[in-house]
Amino acid sequence: MPVADLSGAKRRIIERLKRADTATAPELATEFGLTDTAIRQHLEALEAAELVERSVAPAVGRGRPPVHWRLTEAATPLFADRHADLTVDLI
Repeated sequence: MPVADLSGAKRRIIERLKRADTATAPELATEFGLTDTAIRQHLEALEAAELVERSVAPAVGRGRPPVHWRLTEAATPLFADRHADLTVDLI
């Protein structure tokens, strides 16, 4: 499934995680102007599709430890391999 086939918010989340490696739900919510709940729903749908995975960071101070989201290997085919195009352009 190409990244273009994902809904707008899910596509932006996937593209953002591709660029930045990891992000928390509050970071994504702030960046995209969505609620934390909406972002978490998108992330959980992407997790169910095995495109993203979560990891819990060590707690800093009080409260829940932050949850960082990142792409899985299954998400790699969503992005076109443009190395051949780059090689041709450089020649």
